[in-house]
Amino acid sequence: MAETPLTDAQADALSGSTDADVDLTYPGIGESPYHTTMYRLLHRMLTLEKVINELRPYKDGDLTFGVRPGAASASSTVCSYAGATGQALTDNATNYLYLTVSGATLILAVNTTGLPNPATTPHVPLASIATGTASSGGVSGAYDAVDLVDLRARSLFGVVGS
Repeated sequence: MAETPLTDAQADALSGSTDADVDLTYPGIGESPYHTTMYRLLHRMLTLEKVINELRPYKDGDLTFGVRPGAASASSTVCSYAGATGQALTDNATNYLYLTVSGATLILAVNTTGLPNPATTPHVPLASIATGTASSGGVSGAYDAVDLVDLRARSLFGVVGS
């Protein structure tokens, strides 16, 4: 079942109100100039997006991907990852992307056999990407954005190696 959007009346009722959870103010109907409130709203949303964007994998070529910079906890250490672009994928396969810990550094790993066992290889799952004949388009040498499945939520409340 699809998520139900706000009705027009529910959306209009938000006019000029402030969302207490994220402290965002909706522009008022007929507000002039409305753009100042919209810029504040966009600025706050972009600030919130920075956290969501950490370690996010993304499509950057026909058979390549990138990963945004970010950090993850490994036991009592916070490890940083500088990000990556142009990382190669195996064609006609499902590729599994994850980060492993080496000292205080996160290392990007990609394979076509699946995510490792967390008991033997502590890791941060990032994504699976189906390419070529394994992708939704089924065309060798490419993949669609929908073929990239974000797996970061699997470790959202976990600690690498625990």
